[in-house]
Amino acid sequence: MISGNVGGTGGGLFVGNGEVDLNDSINGRALAVINGGEISGNRSGWLGGGVAVSMAGDLTLNNGTISGNKTVASASAKITGGGGVGIWDYWTGYLDNAYETQTGWTKERLKQFWENTWSQKVPARFTMNGGVIDGNATDGVGGGIYAGSGAVQLKAGTISNNVADNQGGGIYVPAVPYVAHLTRALVTQNTASELGSGIWACPTGDVHVLLNNTGAVFANTSDGAGGDVVSLKRKTDASYELSLSSRMLGGGSATWYDDGGVLRATETDQLGEPDPAVARFSGTAGATPHAGTVADTTRDLALHTETLEAGRAAAVAASTLTITGNKAVRGAGIGTNGSIVLGAEDEAVSVPVRKVWNEHENADEPQPARVQVKLLRDGVWVDTAELSAENGWAYTFEGLPKHVDGDLGTESVYTVEEVAPAGYTSEISGNAADGFTVTNTPVVSTRDIAVTKVWDDADNQDETRPSSVTVHLLANGVDTGKTLELNAENSWKGSFKDLPVKKDGAEIAYTVVEDGVGGYTAEVSGTAADGFTITNRHEPTSKTPDKPETEKPAKSNPRTPRGVLPKTGDMTLAFTAAGALGGAGLLGVALRRRRRG
Repeated sequence: MISGNVGGTGGGLFVGNGEVDLNDSINGRALAVINGGEISGNRSGWLGGGVAVSMAGDLTLNNGTISGNKTVASASAKITGGGGVGIWDYWTGYLDNAYETQTGWTKERLKQFWENTWSQKVPARFTMNGGVIDGNATDGVGGGIYAGSGAVQLKAGTISNNVADNQGGGIYVPAVPYVAHLTRALVTQNTASELGSGIWACPTGDVHVLLNNTGAVFANTSDGAGGDVVSLKRKTDASYELSLSSRMLGGGSATWYDDGGVLRATETDQLGEPDPAVARFSGTAGATPHAGTVADTTRDLALHTETLEAGRAAAVAASTLTITGNKAVRGAGIGTNGSIVLGAEDEAVSVPVRKVWNEHENADEPQPARVQVKLLRDGVWVDTAELSAENGWAYTFEGLPKHVDGDLGTESVYTVEEVAPAGYTSEISGNAADGFTVTNTPVVSTRDIAVTKVWDDADNQDETRPSSVTVHLLANGVDTGKTLELNAENSWKGSFKDLPVKKDGAEIAYTVVEDGVGGYTAEVSGTAADGFTITNRHEPTSKTPDKPETEKPAKSNPRTPRGVLPKTGDMTLAFTAAGALGGAGLLGVALRRRRRG
C-alpha cells in the first residue's frame, strides 16, 4: 500500500524521466507495472494525486486499486488534473511553444514533429488492462484520469465514483493532439450538473464512437442538457470530427435524440451551458431521431441515447471497461478537448427479415396485427424489429458490425428468432446474407362429436324400425356434408372425427339432424362437447295379448288320511285311474287269501 503521501507531481507514485534523449527511445524510458496492491489517500499539488506518468514514463495497470487520492491546486498551479492518475508528455501547452519560439516552425511542422518523433520517444504511456480507479477527486479536470498524451490505452477495469470540479469526472483529455483509446467501454450512470453526463466534447476535440469493439453510452443523467452526449459546434477553420454510431458495444441499436440545448456566452466560449428554453427529451412519442450515425459538427448537440433492453444487456455482457458513477460539471464520464476513440472501424452489414403467413379459416387465433423478431449476434440477443402490415411485414437490421468485437478476422454470425404469436407455429428459413423468412402457420384445434341413437318404440312391436338411419352434421346451422350411418351393427352409435373448433376466430356451433324416419318423431338432446343423443319415438298400433295365468299348486292338507288324495278338480283324471288300479289290486289280494284258506 502507498498511502498518505503529498507531492507536487504524483502524490503517491511518480513514473517518468525528464532527461530525454530523442535518439534513444528505450534506455531513457521509466517503466512501472502494477499487478496489485493499493495506492490511496495521497495528494498532489497539480498532477496525479495517486500516480503521475510524465514524459518518458510508461505505466501498466493490470490489477490493484487507485482510490481516494486528490489533486488540489497549489499557489503556483494554473490547473490541476488527474485525481487518480495524471499523464502528461509536456508537449501541448509547454514544449510546443518552446520549439515554436526556438525553431520558428509552423503549426503543421510542429504537428508532424510530435506525431513522428516526440510521441514515439516521449510517450507518457498509460495502459490499463484491469484494476480499479475509484473515488478520486480534483478541483480541476479529470477526477479519475488526466490523459495528456497520445499513448493512453484503456482496455479493461473500472473507473468509478470519481469527481471533478470542472470537466471529466472519470476521464479528461486536455488538448489536441492528445487522444485516449477505449476498448469495450460501458459509459453509464454518470451525472453532470450542466452538460454531457456521458461524454462532453469542446470545439477542439474529436469524438469517435466506432462500429467494432466499440463502446456503449446510455442511461447517464444531466441536470442541464445532453444526458448522454454534448458536442459543441466546431470552429470553421478546423477539421475536427464527430462520429456517433447507430450501433453500440455488443451490436445493439443506439438511436440518438435531441435532449435540450446549449447556450454560448460568446463566440469564443468553449464550454457552453444549458439552454433552458429548449425542451429536454421526454420520450420517443413525437420525437424525431437522428438518422443513422451522428456526425454533425455544424451545430451544438445535446443528445440522449435510446436503447433496447436487449441491446443494453448485450453491451453490459460484452464490456471490459466500465466508466460509471462519476461526477463533474461537464462530461461526468468523459470530457475531452482532444480526442476520444471508442472501438475500431469495421465494415457494416445488413440483415433483412420478412414475414409470411399461412392463412387458415379454422385457425385457433386470429392473425395478429404485429409481431416481434429478435436479432441475435453470435447467439446474443442484440436488437428487435416489429413487423406489421404498415411496413409490409418486412424489416432490415442495418449498420451491424461484420466482425466479432476485437477480432477483425472472424465474422459475426447473425440469426433471428420470433416471439411466436399465440396460436401459431414459427419456422425460419434463409440466412443473414440473403435475408431470413419467418413463416407462421396457425394451430387448428379439432374435436370429435359422439352421436347415440335411442329407440322408444316398445321394442319394435310394430316392426316399423328401419335397419339404419342417417345423421347429418351442421356447423353454425349449415350442413357440412358430413354424415353418420347408425345401425344395429355399430350399436346405433358413431362419431364425427377431427372437426375444427373455430372458424374466423369464433367457436363453431355444431348441431346434428337425422333424415326423417316414417312413423317416428325425433328429439335431439346433449351438446357437442358431451355428445348428442337422438331419441326416436313410436306409439304401437295394437295392444299386446294377455298371457295365460299360471295356477299355483295347492298346499297339502295335513289332516288327509294317508293314501287318500285331495279332492281337487284338477286331479279327477288321476284319481279315477288310481282308483281303478287300486281296486284291481285289492281284488287280487282277496283272491289269494281265499285260496290259502
